Amino acid sequence: MRVRHLAMISLLGALTGCGGPSLETQTFQLHYMDEATAERLVQPYVFTDRTGAPGVISSAAGTITVRETRDNLERIERVLLVQDREPADVRLVFTVIRADGQGAIDSTIAPVEAQLRRLFRFRGYRVVAQGVTVASERTTFHQIIGERRDRYDIMGEVESVNVRGDSGAVRVHVGLETPLGATLGSRITIAIGQTAVLGGQSGGSEGALILVVRAELPAP
Repeated sequence: MRVRHLAMISLLGALTGCGGPSLETQTFQLHYMDEATAERLVQPYVFTDRTGAPGVISSAAGTITVRETRDNLERIERVLLVQDREPADVRLVFTVIRADGQGAIDSTIAPVEAQLRRLFRFRGYRVVAQGVTVASERTTFHQIIGERRDRYDIMGEVESVNVRGDSGAVRVHVGLETPLGATLGSRITIAIGQTAVLGGQSGGSEGALILVVRAELPAP
C-alpha cells in the first residue's frame, strides 16, 4: 500500500512539473486592419481556456500582442500576412426582377434568363429596378434603386475581396427590402465576373421578386 501511495505522489509530481506547453509572447504590427477585427481573426489560435498555460491576447494602438505556443504564433503571422492588407474594391451590379405569369422576354436579362428558368418555374421575368455600387471590403453599403412604386432598398456588407489578376471572388452579405416591407437576403460568395441569384420572395399578387447580384472589378 505504501509503495502504491508513493507511486501516486510521484505521478502527480511529474504532471505538476510539466506545467503545460511552453508559451512565447509576440507583438504584431497592424497596417490596415483595426485591432478589434484582428483580435476576432486570430482568436481561434489563442487558447485562453488551456489548463495550466492559457493563451493571452491584448491590443494597443495599431498592434496586437499574443502569448501562445510558437506554432500558433506562426499560424497567426501567416493569417495576418494574408488578411492585413489594403482593402480591395468591388463593383456590385444589382438587378431586381419580377417573376410572374407573363410570357414576355426581357432582353436586358438575357444573360441570366436561362439560369432563372433552371431555378424557378415562372413563365415571364422582367426587370423592375437596377443599380450599381462600388464598395471596399469590410465596409457596408446602402442604396435605393428604382422609381416611384418600385423603389427598393439594397443594403449589406462586403466581407472580403480576394483578387488574383482579373479573377477572384467576393464574399458579401446582401439584403433587399421591398416597397411592401418584405425582405430577402443572404451571405453569398460570387466569382468575379459572375452572378448570384437570390429569390423566391413573394411580391404580392404581382408575382415573386428575385435579386441578381453581379461582381466586377472597378475600372482602373
